[in-house]
Amino acid sequence: MSVITDWTPEKARAFGADNLAFEHGLHERPMFDDEGLARLLDLYPRDQLGVFTMGEDPKAWTTWRKGAAGNLTGDQLLDAAQSGRIWLNLRHTNDYVPEYAALGDEIFAEKEAQVPGLRTFKRDLGMLISSANAQVFYHLDVPLVSLWQLRGQKRVWVYPVADPYVGELDLEKIVLRETAEQFAFDPEWDKGAAVYDLTPGKMVTWRQNAPHRIENGPMLNVSLSIEFMTPPALMRANVIYANGVLRRRLGARPRIQNGFGPAALTKLAVARGAKALNLQTPVTIELGEGAEHDARALRNAFGCFTTGVTVVTTISADGRKVGLTANSFTSVSLDPPLALICVDLKSSSLPSLDAAGVFAVNVLHAEHQELARNFVRKDIDRFAGIETETWRTGAPILPGCMANFECETHHVFDAGDHRVYVGRVVKLRYDPDHEPLVYLQGRFRRVHVDAE
Repeated sequence: MSVITDWTPEKARAFGADNLAFEHGLHERPMFDDEGLARLLDLYPRDQLGVFTMGEDPKAWTTWRKGAAGNLTGDQLLDAAQSGRIWLNLRHTNDYVPEYAALGDEIFAEKEAQVPGLRTFKRDLGMLISSANAQVFYHLDVPLVSLWQLRGQKRVWVYPVADPYVGELDLEKIVLRETAEQFAFDPEWDKGAAVYDLTPGKMVTWRQNAPHRIENGPMLNVSLSIEFMTPPALMRANVIYANGVLRRRLGARPRIQNGFGPAALTKLAVARGAKALNLQTPVTIELGEGAEHDARALRNAFGCFTTGVTVVTTISADGRKVGLTANSFTSVSLDPPLALICVDLKSSSLPSLDAAGVFAVNVLHAEHQELARNFVRKDIDRFAGIETETWRTGAPILPGCMANFECETHHVFDAGDHRVYVGRVVKLRYDPDHEPLVYLQGRFRRVHVDAE
């Protein structure tokens, strides 16, 4: 049975290039009822969950504020969405929850079967669970987007990709990450918008980079927000990126080319070269423009620091093995031998780390990418099928790592939204004859180490 129930040849030809409305049957699936949503909220990694609230003025995007779910259960979070004014954003559910991975495969397989020549990648199935009358402010996305309504009713305004709604300079700033995806909005622009009233079973997709905003009706809303790239969409993003570099470096006044013509292919080479040589203009931002804007800027800036990747392990009060992937690890002192880790206060591993008083840091190498992904998932036994050793403290040790540090907790303190654990190293092992696994700008990387 098709997910989308009203494909036509005309819609298939226009898919990805025009604003289109579709009908679907996803809202009838039990995975989106209260029980299914609560289960999703319990399975989804708590440190990845976006919790936001906002003001009522559609122009005041700086009132968008980030919160935290703490130790609330899925049922409690759903109750909060039903009774409060919050927006729960679960990005990349297809990376964390198998049921949503299968759903993503089903949706994209159908799209690629229906649309001639379509190839999709960089797929992100985001679940949006939001309160009555909540809103998303005027903004645009770099990838292509489709919004699937599952429960409740919302109104979506989609604006032209043109001045005054968005200029090419604004696009360049967003693609270059010089500014947030939200930007100034004039209510007069509503006159030029395409307006879609979404009810369960309705889906809308729009032109790449089209500005849009959303207002919920007076009830709980549940939607799928699916982002993805296609070769033409990725080419457009690279052209915009190259335009930004050319404008800032050479004083050029470039224009956007769509398609794969000579000018666009040349700009693709410029964009790749600029990224490789780090030619883009550095971004300078003064913090204080709004909590979410500041968090985005900090996340992007911190992401420019290359780190290793570790799995931190400990034991729970009832003797279960506990582990999480972490890149906030550093040496502190040689005498005494101290190292520290930083763990998000929303992490489900926090109570075990607090109670055990011991932990181990297992430094991963380049062949451990899947292991690193495994230890951020919530819907599995993270240690299933994984061999471990036990040394002095009882904290699980992962064999085959670049290094292992067994630690007794020396000092603990909270710093902002993280808890810092300083550990005294009591035993270690290292094997440097591996390529390291590193993390940079939100992606795993490999670094080749030349033999001496």
